[in-house]
Amino acid sequence: MVGNCREEIHVAEAPSDSPAMSIGETTPEFLNACCRLLDLLDSPQDIPFLGGLIQREIIYRILLGPEGALARSSNPRRSKPRDS
Repeated sequence: MVGNCREEIHVAEAPSDSPAMSIGETTPEFLNACCRLLDLLDSPQDIPFLGGLIQREIIYRILLGPEGALARSSNPRRSKPRDS
């Protein structure tokens, strides 16, 4: 899912010396999406349809946020294949 979002968002890559993990401030939009995902627990019939959409929005918010470059650089699909 991150790979699909990453391809649709055009922003700068993280520097190669970026830390493996970081923390930062969040946005109201990100918190709203997280709350909506949790709210689905009250209406399980909506989870199959809305769950994936909200998860995609959360990933989108992370990728656009201040720590997005770090998240984009850790995408396992971008890793080079091993030499056999």
